[in-house]
Amino acid sequence: GMKKFQIEERFIAPKIEKKVGLAQHPDFLRAMNLSEQENYPDALILLHRVVRDDPNHLEAYLEMRRIAELNKDATSYNKFSAAIFDILLRTRDWDLLLDLYQQYQNSPFRQPLLAKSLLGLGTFFEETLDFRSAAQHYEEVTVNYPQDPVSLRAYSKLARLYFEKMPDREKAIENFWRSYH
Repeated sequence: GMKKFQIEERFIAPKIEKKVGLAQHPDFLRAMNLSEQENYPDALILLHRVVRDDPNHLEAYLEMRRIAELNKDATSYNKFSAAIFDILLRTRDWDLLLDLYQQYQNSPFRQPLLAKSLLGLGTFFEETLDFRSAAQHYEEVTVNYPQDPVSLRAYSKLARLYFEKMPDREKAIENFWRSYH
C-alpha cells in the first residue's frame, strides 16, 4: 500500500528532508545568493517570503538580522532578534539561544524587546536556574509594559520567584499585590 500510493515519497521523505535541512526553501537559496552579491533589498524581499511561508525558518531570520545590522537598522535588528529568540525558546535550543542573546546584549543596535520576548527570556533563565536574570527580565516587562496583559504573568512569576527561589518575602508580596491590582 505504501509503494502503490507513494506515501514515503510524497509525505514522509519531504518532512525528513526539511528537518535535516537537505531541502531548502528556493527563495531562501536565492536570497542568500543575492545577499552574497550585497543586493540586500532584494534579498530581504525574498527572506520575508520565506518567513511568511515558514515562520520558524531560523536561518532566514538570522540573515535578516545580519542585513539589518549591516544597514545599521536598529528597529529591524530588534524585531528579527525577537523572532529568533521566540523560535529558539519554542525549540528549546538553549545553547544557541544563550550565544545569540549574548551577541544581542553586546550590540549597539539593541533596544528593549517586546513584552512576550522578555517574558520568554525570563522563563528561559528561570529554567536554566539563573533566577536573578529571570527576575530582571520579568521586571523589565512590568516596567516597560505596565498595561500589557503579559505584565500580569510577569508579576505572578516575580512573586513566585521571590517566594520560592530568591527568598525575599517583601518583594514577593509586593509583586503579588501588583499582579492583583
